[in-house]
Amino acid sequence: MTSANAVLLIGNDEDLVKLRGKVLRAAGFDVHEAITDAAAKAVLQAGDVRVVVLCHTLHDGQLNKVLDQVEGTDNPAGLVLLLRSGVRSQGRAMESADIALDPADGPTRLISAVHGLMPVQC
Repeated sequence: MTSANAVLLIGNDEDLVKLRGKVLRAAGFDVHEAITDAAAKAVLQAGDVRVVVLCHTLHDGQLNKVLDQVEGTDNPAGLVLLLRSGVRSQGRAMESADIALDPADGPTRLISAVHGLMPVQC
């Protein structure tokens, strides 16, 4: 994968991941969807993911595992976007997130946040 606008979308709810993927693709992003830890790891290891979107459906253990995978890659995906649900604490993930959105913020805010985290192209 060599896309300059690659996004990795990770979550437990397959329908929700697919819906968010459609929204981001319609906005022009190259979206890779992962429902399992293994799928997320494979995409990260393939390279050049610019933004990682963590769905609020992931539990803390999964969030920590994904953060370990992101930090263990050479690509600049230190840009982590976290979607959180209300008052639920997500510890390390919350601290690592560049931007935190509530799922109720809607697609326009998601698109804007992902766009804002994309590196500037020279």
